[in-house]
Amino acid sequence: MINTAIEFNNEAVGLQKETNHAMAMAKLRNALNSLEGRSLTKEDDRETPQSPLHNDQMFQYKYDEGIRVFTTFLTISPDDRHDKDYVEAVIAYNLGICCSLQNQFVLASAYFVDTHCYLCARNFSHNDSNKKLQSSLVHLNEGHNYFRAGNYEEALDSYWDAVHQAKQDGNNDLQIGAALNCIGVTSLTSLLQENDLSQLIRRAFAPLNSALSIFVKTCGEDGGPDTRRTHLFMATIVNNIGRVRFYAKDYEGALPFFKKAYLVRRSHYEENHIDVAISSLYMGLCLQNLGDADGAIIQFNSWVGIMLEDKNLAYLEDFIDQIMHVADLFQKDNDPAAIVFLKIALKCASRNHDKEQPNKTVDIILSKIGRSSYQKMELKMTA
Repeated sequence: MINTAIEFNNEAVGLQKETNHAMAMAKLRNALNSLEGRSLTKEDDRETPQSPLHNDQMFQYKYDEGIRVFTTFLTISPDDRHDKDYVEAVIAYNLGICCSLQNQFVLASAYFVDTHCYLCARNFSHNDSNKKLQSSLVHLNEGHNYFRAGNYEEALDSYWDAVHQAKQDGNNDLQIGAALNCIGVTSLTSLLQENDLSQLIRRAFAPLNSALSIFVKTCGEDGGPDTRRTHLFMATIVNNIGRVRFYAKDYEGALPFFKKAYLVRRSHYEENHIDVAISSLYMGLCLQNLGDADGAIIQFNSWVGIMLEDKNLAYLEDFIDQIMHVADLFQKDNDPAAIVFLKIALKCASRNHDKEQPNKTVDIILSKIGRSSYQKMELKMTA
């Protein structure tokens, strides 16, 4: 039975790489069932709660700010067949990730609790801690699950648990850095929702700065054995530091961080990658707030060009909101560029059939275009 469970688990790993989460979950449930001697067609006894998000808007398609790090399914070695507790822990852990990616947050939490229980049971009879799955990794993914559900206080608790546990386990500097980045992003997201910008530097900047310091110290300038992956994650942290400074209205201080992140991302990604686009967007926003409208337009045009690529259509809804914000910035200055960006937003809103209230969005954009056209006409008459 345990060999069958290992086989099912490792098949699920391959399915996850293909983002086939439904089939991966079926394989993992069969893996648990086979360990317990149950029918392979029997479903999990726990109910699957309804997700607050649409099933076709999976979290993994959203722009990533470092919240997906260490979320890869774990394989199980045939050598582990005599360590049933560890096999059960890995399968439950993979199920937790799978449920979280499908927005089944409550069920994901239950599987992560099971994982902790299996690991604790294992510690009574095994001294070997040289395994891929450790408690710190479970805490980290619990944090990801809470973040996706919008439970930011619980996410912060889990991320701090990951930091403390990783320090106890030792030799987990990269995992500690990843958790600290997540703490910074979660703090930033939470404070923005609460509109409490006074706490940004203390609660968001400090953990991000610590995360970057850990990566630089651990990996050095060459990025360590996995140079590309390490450099890209450091670029994510740098971009997040820029975001904290930006929302603290330190536009001049934020701009160099976005430039650094942009250059690293351009050197490792293709030109139309979403991360490259986001860095361009923030550079444009900084320049706009610093009074350099011409420089801002260059960056915004680069951002728009990437976001209109077919491969980035999954981000269309967020893009519409962002481009309307950009248009508002130009509209405040009576700049005719506002109409250009609003027309792009209108085109995108018209094709975004998945939005709950597409007509309402179109109406809002048309109203903004009419207002901008009227302001433009008034300026001509005044002149």
